[in-house]
Amino acid sequence: MADRGEAGGKDGDDREPQGAEGGEDVVDDPIMEQGAVVLRGYVVALINAEEPTRHLSSEQLGGRPNELQDPQVKEVVEQLLKIADEMNRNAELQRYARRLSVTQQ
Repeated sequence: MADRGEAGGKDGDDREPQGAEGGEDVVDDPIMEQGAVVLRGYVVALINAEEPTRHLSSEQLGGRPNELQDPQVKEVVEQLLKIADEMNRNAELQRYARRLSVTQQ
């Protein structure tokens, strides 16, 4: 997520602000930043569980080293994985999803 602030930087510079070096996210809102960290954690955990040989890291998705070591982030990611697993196992929900996809075609 590149910073899309107003054009015109400091000292009358008219260039648009660029994202952080190395592809890191630039987020000014702490809630959005925390959400991005949790989403990266979810994607990393999901991919690494389904494709263990891939070894996806947070940094490859624009994150920072060790950002997924926060116990609160780990807990939220763990809960999201459990919710997704429960939804995938819910036969009634799967029937509704299949029915919905058929009616949209």
